[in-house]
Amino acid sequence: MVKKGSLAQISKIINQYASIANVMTLDTEKDRSLRRLLITLPAGVSNETLNQIVTALEKKRFLNC
Repeated sequence: MVKKGSLAQISKIINQYASIANVMTLDTEKDRSLRRLLITLPAGVSNETLNQIVTALEKKRFLNC
């Protein structure tokens, strides 16, 4: 379920490791229980950094991969 402040929490987690180049919110129509975000990181972010971000987001249950 989407909770108020989720985008801010996700941004805070990602910004610990890298800058955010762009954010796009998808699925803003009917189903408010699930929102998808497309977050673009700058070119040059290493795979190691990306894996750290994914791990941090998974710990907070923001990823459903």
